[in-house]
Amino acid sequence: MKVVLAGSALPGIRAAQTTRIAATAWEQMRPSDEIASWVVSDGISMPLVGSGLDDVLATAQSRVEERGSVDTRHFALRTGNDVLLDYTTLLAGVPAEGSPSSALVGHDLLWAVDSGVTHAILALPVPGSIDDMGCGLLASLAGMQTHLLGSHGSQESELPAVPELATALAQAKERLGGLRITLLAPSEQRLLGLSGVARSWMQRGIEPAVAQAAERRFGELASRVIEASAHTRRTSLLADELTSRGIYAGIGGGLGFMFEALGASIFPVGDLTVRDRLTPDISNADLVVYISGAINDDLPSGLISALDQAKKVGVPVVVVYDSGALRKGELPSLGLNGAYELRPDFAFEPPEAIDEFGRLQPILFDMMTRVARTWGWD
Repeated sequence: MKVVLAGSALPGIRAAQTTRIAATAWEQMRPSDEIASWVVSDGISMPLVGSGLDDVLATAQSRVEERGSVDTRHFALRTGNDVLLDYTTLLAGVPAEGSPSSALVGHDLLWAVDSGVTHAILALPVPGSIDDMGCGLLASLAGMQTHLLGSHGSQESELPAVPELATALAQAKERLGGLRITLLAPSEQRLLGLSGVARSWMQRGIEPAVAQAAERRFGELASRVIEASAHTRRTSLLADELTSRGIYAGIGGGLGFMFEALGASIFPVGDLTVRDRLTPDISNADLVVYISGAINDDLPSGLISALDQAKKVGVPVVVVYDSGALRKGELPSLGLNGAYELRPDFAFEPPEAIDEFGRLQPILFDMMTRVARTWGWD
């Protein structure tokens, strides 16, 4: 039997370790099976270990460079002329006192240009804690000394005028030069576009009045950026016209929209970490087992890519996930043949405890032996 095991990061367990545990458990139960083990990432930050994108993209030639200050410490993974900038941990959550400005991302890109990078891959969270609507990013790239929206897009700040935005867009594109920028999105948004950001913030505890005010400002700023972008040359691969209703416009707290205005391309994380790497093995497999973190409103991007590839060749897919809200009746409509939850008690995102992470490893091992017994055949 040929089995594809794809392991992403779990709380306290790096993606590479997840995959090793899964393969060891399977081999113990079914030593004669042919296993293709893959380290994957869904672009979702897990406690203590991050998103696992570095596990997927790192090579023997890669080097890690520290970026930011004490409060904004993060890392860039440099491989030749490519660089991965993973913001899934630093910019996760909702806006709060001390949340970074999007200017931080702009400074990273300017560093990349000055370092000879030709392709920057940026991983952003949904919804993300940036609340300046990408104006800090634009101002930093354009070399402006002042923030286009003041500090963190406060409600009292006056929105920049269209001519000012047009000038900033043109200067930012010139400064970026030939740098190719690819954004990785962990998922689409339930409410498409920038309005989905405010809705997500409210669901995560932001006061409704604050979220509604932010949504109104998002809408007004978006219309101005769209008008300003009409005066500058855009090279986006996704659409001929800039729109605030794009399915990825709101990632990173609206950074997706601003990056589209700058000509960046946006793709699901699964396209890079699963589809482009696992397709040959899935085509020759008898079973795909995908290990993922929490599954809530949406299936992880990597799992969606695996399902798409498996469906084309009629290969069954089983998911093993930390916790979530999958129901057995939903599995056929999602294209899943089986689902196994590691920690059902953690489905509603309680505070994580470090001692729980140590308990998760044997739970994963035992679950994988159960899956091997259930789905293995001779």
